[in-house]
Amino acid sequence: MKKDTDIYLDHASAMRPDPRILDFYREAALRGFVNQEASHGAAYRIRRELADAAVELAEVLSVPGCRVVWGSSGSALAALVGGSPVVAGRRVLSSQLEHPAVSAALRRGAAQVVMLPNRADGRIQMPAKPDGEAVFELLAIHHVQSELGVAQDFDGLAAAARTREPGIFVWCDAVQSAGRLALPHDFDCCMISGHKFGAPGGAALLLSERGERALRPYVEKARHLDYLIGRPDPAMCLALTRAAGLAAGEMAANLQSVRSLNALCRTALTGMRLPGGGVLKFTVEAENSSPYILHFILPGLQAAVVVRMLSELGVEVASGSACASETRVSSPVLAAVGVPKRDGFSGMRVSFAPSSTAEEAEKFLECFRAVLKNY
Repeated sequence: MKKDTDIYLDHASAMRPDPRILDFYREAALRGFVNQEASHGAAYRIRRELADAAVELAEVLSVPGCRVVWGSSGSALAALVGGSPVVAGRRVLSSQLEHPAVSAALRRGAAQVVMLPNRADGRIQMPAKPDGEAVFELLAIHHVQSELGVAQDFDGLAAAARTREPGIFVWCDAVQSAGRLALPHDFDCCMISGHKFGAPGGAALLLSERGERALRPYVEKARHLDYLIGRPDPAMCLALTRAAGLAAGEMAANLQSVRSLNALCRTALTGMRLPGGGVLKFTVEAENSSPYILHFILPGLQAAVVVRMLSELGVEVASGSACASETRVSSPVLAAVGVPKRDGFSGMRVSFAPSSTAEEAEKFLECFRAVLKNY
């Protein structure tokens, strides 16, 4: 089969920018190129635009009143929070299913990280006493898991943590859900990334009043005194806000579209026989996962090889989180949900966007069957 046109189904890694947002971004870049920290009128106008965009971003994501810290990417914001007082020297509750950037930030800064248990379907559990009588100061978990797509009952987990630890700070990684699913509400700090909902880049922290008090002084010092982080790109921040507004307004229609594509692929892949006699296995059932992500195991096969073979045919998917795609270590996320070690390199992720089509899904399935035949 000859390579034709690229079918891109790796939107959990980065979504193709919305053309409407690219037009807006160009306009914003032409007027927002100035250094917003300067003292002239052009800088003041951009600062005002960014302040208005922060209010708008919280409103369109249905978390009105949240303050905003702008950033360049989700990983950069994870590093920023990891170096802050909410993590440094703290006892933390997290899980083995977190994005590598979040896990690394916790390892660098926290005094202790205790992993919450999870079920085989990836749903995190909150025991009444995670570690005896110990007091925990931070809960850091995801809303939608980046590799498997499992959707957590985040507000329920946060409420359970606050019941046990009334003073606990709650950090939500909503990178895979913002602009796609309704955000949780019970957080002090929520991390989102424009790459996942049609913006050309940019990221933001949404902060509750408590989150603002805890993080704003640290961010200001890191940015203006210690120069650990740069000032945000105004055009990128404005484009992120516009993309979030479009995604929120079209969320119901987008969900219907991606659910249809997910179901189409699930139906076609169910019970599929693999080279060597294995059978394809879904990692998370549809009712427990984001419809934007479909993850499955190919027992006996190297998923990275299948990904490269598909790419040769013009179909781009993933064998796991992009941030860990070149590691020689098998997926710790798969191990955490009980996938046998022998299948630790056998996970494959197909992820959709509102722009994905049934024709693209059918093309993926056609090429996938051809790859299995020639594996």
